[in-house]
Order: sequence, then structure tokens, then C-alpha cells
Amino acid sequence: MQDELDVKTEIFKLLRQQLSPLAKVYDPLYAGNFASYGTKGSFYLTQLQHWLWLPGNDAKLESGDEFLTDRQLAESLDLCEVLRNLLRSARSSFDVLLRHLDKIEPLPTFLTDLGFFLVRPEARVVDIIRANHLHNWRNVEAE
Repeated sequence: MQDELDVKTEIFKLLRQQLSPLAKVYDPLYAGNFASYGTKGSFYLTQLQHWLWLPGNDAKLESGDEFLTDRQLAESLDLCEVLRNLLRSARSSFDVLLRHLDKIEPLPTFLTDLGFFLVRPEARVVDIIRANHLHNWRNVEAE
């Protein structure tokens, strides 16, 4: 049983290392929900190769508790569910980028806009949300 946990931990590590660059498209990738310390919250994969946990506002956490380890995830979560969530979130990231490209491509300021939005992805996301009146657009759990 310990060998299986070690393998699962190593796979979470590989997922973190291999998929974290996708978070750079615009923001952290949604990975699922994690429960600990009597509270539950969403967790994400960041571009800096961290599992970032965001429990509810009433959570009483120590400094550093917001970063989850591969072992913590391996001990308590379904690997396939986390991978599916990450892939759906990455797909959503690229859908956002495609929507933005469609919007700016015909503009005379295309090159400047594209450069700006590649350097400042948060501006791209805000622009797309505004333009499309999107609400809860990253809710990959609903898919």
C-alpha cells in the first residue's frame, strides 16, 4: 500500500511540474476541492509549480497551510478527477485566448493589443469577461 501512495505522490509531482506552465496562459488552473483542518476549499495549480489551496474565509490556517504537498493530495484525492479538472481548466484558458484573438484580430492595433495581452493576461481576461458579459465562466465543475 505504501508503494502505491509513493507512486501516486510521484504522479502528482509530475502533474504539477508538467502542467504548471499552462497556468501562465492567464491564471492558476482549477484542480478541485480539498478538505483539511475542518474546512474545505478549492485548490489550484499555479505557474510557480505550487498547489494553492483557498479554503473558506472562516478557515483558521497557519502560515504555509495554503500550499498543499503532492503527498497531501495523493493521500486524499482521486488522481483522475484532479487531472480532468486541470485539463478542463487549461482548455478553458485556451478558449478565453481564442475569444480574445477573434475580438482583436480585425483591429488596426492588433499587434500592439496582442503584445499587451500576452504580457498582461489579467487584462485580457477582464476584457473578455466584460465584452461577453460572462458570469462564473471558469466553473469547470459544471462541465
